[in-house]
Amino acid sequence: MRITTGLYKNRRLFFPKDKDIRPAMDKVRQCIFNVLGASVEGSKVLDLFAGCGSLSFEALSRGAHSVSLVDRHRLAISSINKNIDLLKVENQVTLYAMDIQMALRQIKRNKAQFDLIFLDPPYNKDFIRKTLRQVCEFDILRTFGCIVLEHSKEETPGELSPEYRVEKTKKFGGTYLSFIYRKERENEGL
Repeated sequence: MRITTGLYKNRRLFFPKDKDIRPAMDKVRQCIFNVLGASVEGSKVLDLFAGCGSLSFEALSRGAHSVSLVDRHRLAISSINKNIDLLKVENQVTLYAMDIQMALRQIKRNKAQFDLIFLDPPYNKDFIRKTLRQVCEFDILRTFGCIVLEHSKEETPGELSPEYRVEKTKKFGGTYLSFIYRKERENEGL
C-alpha cells in the first residue's frame, strides 16, 4: 500500500496481513481526499479504528498539522509505529493504543477538538451509531469540521444531532463513504 500524493507520495506503508484489519483501498482514499480538498492542510485529524493508519498518513502527506490515531489491535499498533518511524513523523502523531470508548473519554477530558475525523470501524458490528453519538456529545469535532464515515450498505449514520448533517455519500462496491459536516449552532456568534 502506497501514499497516493503529497510530501510522502509513493512511500510504502506497513500493514498487517490480518482479516480483522481492512486498510482503505487506494481509490477510496483518493475519493476521500478529493472531496476534502484543501481543507486537509493545517488540520487536526482524529483517526478512529485506525488500522495501519493509512488515512492519517495520507492526511499528513497532504499537509495536515497533526494526527491522533486510535486502535487497540496489537498488529495495528505495531504497523502504526512502524509507519511513524518510516515517515519520521513522531512529532505530529499521537497514538491511543486502547479501546475507542476509553480513547474518546480521554480526548474529552483533554478538551481536544479536531477538524477532521476518520471513522472506519469493522462493518456490521454496531460501532457506528454509538461512536458518532459520543463524538457529538463530547464536542470533539470543531464547527465546520468533517467526519468521514466508511460503512457498509446495511449500516447508516442514523439520526444525528441537529448541527450535524450528511452532505454526500459515495459508493465503491460494498463500501460507502458518508461525509458528515458540523454546521454552526443557531445561537453561536451572538
